[in-house]
Amino acid sequence: MKTIAHELHACRQQHLLAAKDAWEFACRLYTRPGVEAACQDLQNRRNLDPVWLLALCWQAVREAGSVKTARIAQLDQALLGWREQVIIPLRCLQLRLENEAHASLPAHRLRRALLDTELYGKRLALQWLAQQLYPDTSPASNAREDAMQSLLNYWHLRHTFPTSSDDQRSLHCVVHYLA
Repeated sequence: MKTIAHELHACRQQHLLAAKDAWEFACRLYTRPGVEAACQDLQNRRNLDPVWLLALCWQAVREAGSVKTARIAQLDQALLGWREQVIIPLRCLQLRLENEAHASLPAHRLRRALLDTELYGKRLALQWLAQQLYPDTSPASNAREDAMQSLLNYWHLRHTFPTSSDDQRSLHCVVHYLA
């Protein structure tokens, strides 16, 4: 007979597995043609976090439905300190060293270490999101539609609506490869 402790342990294990799978999914999606550029474009032009873009796509492909705006807002607020105190400073430092890295081996090595650390910080954020997103979604329909709805919900927290053709193109590129 299973005890509550066994059920909780199984639940924790399932969440850890989901987090690991989310990272693997995000890496595969990010390397698809155009996705990295689309994520970078939305980050640079619209201040949208690629971690969120990839996490919301992950949520949709595991047939969990679209994520409600209120839940995105709650989790985004929880990640705000991590993003502002860890990810953004690391990104700024490594971008500052980008030009110097070509001229200096120490600068190149430091920039590479900063990139690796930034990536690890993003991985931790994405895995945390994968564990937190699951319980609060709308019923699943179609992965692309669910992902687009979740991305639009995330967008609405930052902006009114993706109005430019570049915005639309980047969003569609991110969801294009979802089954």
